[in-house]
Amino acid sequence: MPRCLETAFAPDPIGDLEMKRFWKISAILCVLLHVIDANQTLAQSPPANYQILWIGGNFRAVNVNNAQQVVGAVANPDGSYDAAVWTEQDGLVLVTTLAAAPVGYELEAAYGNNEAGQIVGRARELATDCTIPFRYDPATVSATGEAQVQLMTTFDTGNYTPATDGINELGDVLYHTFTLESGRWSSRYAMVETMSGDVFRIRISDFKVKGEPTPTGVKSINENRQFVGDYYRLTLGAT
Repeated sequence: MPRCLETAFAPDPIGDLEMKRFWKISAILCVLLHVIDANQTLAQSPPANYQILWIGGNFRAVNVNNAQQVVGAVANPDGSYDAAVWTEQDGLVLVTTLAAAPVGYELEAAYGNNEAGQIVGRARELATDCTIPFRYDPATVSATGEAQVQLMTTFDTGNYTPATDGINELGDVLYHTFTLESGRWSSRYAMVETMSGDVFRIRISDFKVKGEPTPTGVKSINENRQFVGDYYRLTLGAT
């Protein structure tokens, strides 16, 4: 019996990211409109120079690093996705072109990348429909010299997904477990896995403060191993 049937109702691996970006963009536009209204001279300024590069290929971009490596997912006609990466040199390629997916898994979306070209994304186990984060590191190869995709550590059955900005310059991956409860998606644990394999696991409900909103989710991690979610910031190793 598959143990992750609830993933049939799981958020779109890319659509949920786009919704979060929609609200961010809406907030920025509101601020800009207020500034322009207060200072009409801004509206009369000539537009800044810019360049638009059409990637195409049903590619839904999520993140870009300073080397102009873009990661995201390719939307397939059947509604599924494949994790993909675009560079000016190689064009649009699937992550599975760079390294084979672990046996029994498909790589359905890339969520983030750092300046070393390490990519974090979400894989799906075919036998159970469970989701689990993966990390692709171009510098990590097998004994036969082949590039590898590493699956992150899990502690129990269920769904795991990476943060929307889920990898820092150290290669640490930020991810969390989530479950469908009373018709709503709820985060249970936040996790950070380092390049050396150390795993930090924190129960998000422990962050709850009386009278304050319930903390949830994971969003971004920096090189100081500070990560944030809704209503909180946590520093690993702090006393």
